[in-house]
Amino acid sequence: MPFTAEAIDRLDLRLSASALTLSEMTDSPSARGGKRERLVASAGERLHRKGVVATTLADIAQAADVPVGNVYYYFRTKDDLVRAVIEAQLDQVEAAGPIRRILEWAEIQIRHLGRRDAAELAITLFAGVQGGALPASTLRDPELMSKQVRHLEQWIDALAAPPTPP
Repeated sequence: MPFTAEAIDRLDLRLSASALTLSEMTDSPSARGGKRERLVASAGERLHRKGVVATTLADIAQAADVPVGNVYYYFRTKDDLVRAVIEAQLDQVEAAGPIRRILEWAEIQIRHLGRRDAAELAITLFAGVQGGALPASTLRDPELMSKQVRHLEQWIDALAAPPTPP
């Protein structure tokens, strides 16, 4: 079934800032990934802002820093490019599934500690783990992650402790 411009305009093609990769944030076009990836990212942003009908392939090519003729090498039609944007968005949604399951599990565990704010604390826990993993990986220092885990263990123990009377 072909995608019509009207059907696509009704889709919410929001691209969050967190979807940007480090290479997409650099100034060098060659450091921003392959041409196809840049075209899809630029198309998603343009389609969200302007809609399918108002967005031209020339707009997308210019934003992606790709010659307009190269667009046709990767996508035969505008509909093919729109399809690629939708598929990229679906991939992002599917990737969130495991994270959602981890958060649900953590929330259940924290709720067993008697905490009513378990959902918020589960997010804090997950963010703490991710926050430790980034510098440990970047600096290639596993001890940083070990320290973060010890810190989080102490935090969890404090959550489980009975409240101290004022």
